[in-house]
Amino acid sequence: MKNVLMLLNSYDTDTHKGIAGASKELGWNLHVGNLATLRSLKKWKGDGIICSLGDSNELVNFVTQANVSTVNLSLSRKEITYPCVTADHVCIGNMAAEHFCNFGHSNFAWFSNVKSPIAQLRLQGFEDKLLK
Repeated sequence: MKNVLMLLNSYDTDTHKGIAGASKELGWNLHVGNLATLRSLKKWKGDGIICSLGDSNELVNFVTQANVSTVNLSLSRKEITYPCVTADHVCIGNMAAEHFCNFGHSNFAWFSNVKSPIAQLRLQGFEDKLLK
């Protein structure tokens, strides 16, 4: 049985449910941790980590030092080259623009309160759809 650690920078119920469901199907023993419990996981030994690497260097250091197969669920740390699984943010922006167009809107604005790769990709999708 594989021992897999789920470490999320910020907790998301749907992500947890999805990972837990996949773990059950695959016969994994799923351990769940977060930034608050990170220090208690120092002695954790396992086969893989599914994580959301955000702005926490402590989390990045832990994952790097674990030296196991890792999948990142976040776009916020592009300098870290683990395999990454995220939503199709260009498609999300595209769908948002399509929604407004379907309701007859013709004036548009884009706002994001943070500069992030996710916001940039959604803007790209939004603009792409409006330019078609």
